[in-house]
Amino acid sequence: MENLMSENFAQFQDRINYLEATDPVSMALGTLYLEGASILDTQDRQGALHFYDRAEDIFRKHQQGGNSALSGEQPPLHSRHAKSALALCLNNRAALLVDMAQWDAARRAASEAVTLRRDLLNADWSQSKTPVQDPALYKSLRADLVYSLGALARAHAGEGNFPAALATCHDALMLLRPVADDKTDPAFGLLGKMTAFYSQVCALAGQKPDPALLFPLLQGLAAQKRTPE
Repeated sequence: MENLMSENFAQFQDRINYLEATDPVSMALGTLYLEGASILDTQDRQGALHFYDRAEDIFRKHQQGGNSALSGEQPPLHSRHAKSALALCLNNRAALLVDMAQWDAARRAASEAVTLRRDLLNADWSQSKTPVQDPALYKSLRADLVYSLGALARAHAGEGNFPAALATCHDALMLLRPVADDKTDPAFGLLGKMTAFYSQVCALAGQKPDPALLFPLLQGLAAQKRTPE
């Protein structure tokens, strides 16, 4: 199995080498760097961070609009794709840094991911439907934002900043309120995790969970568990 993984990664590296030589600022290369980071995430964390650095550099250039002509897309649409890719890169980097207990770096990456994903959730795009007009897109973007808020809350808690962690959890749980009534929502699986983490941070901070915040969520979860598949 290890030899197979090494062989597959060698082939993957060949693809990276080709794009580095032929199209070194392409979104395709940035996406490959992200895939490489995911492959190395549990085996070589420094190697994964190196790939995240490279991906972030490419996505930032595209998000700023400097290379939009390379994509063949109109600049606003291209910038949105680049912003989404940059947010994913920062989110995944933050999650890895949390696992490494590098709290300050994790907080900074997660905070920027939250900002980008909140912008995407609230955006009014001129060349496509807004998220509110496209429910499936809106739900997907909301789930992305909750993931990043979760990473940010964990980073705050790791730093011992429990008020900030609780405020971030509150933000995430408010976003999840409508999700409690819909088990098909992509963020539904985050409900249990976020409510449990919020309760843990409350215990660390020496305060009781807010029943007004938790009750609608737990009530929705209980109702969904009673609903037949």
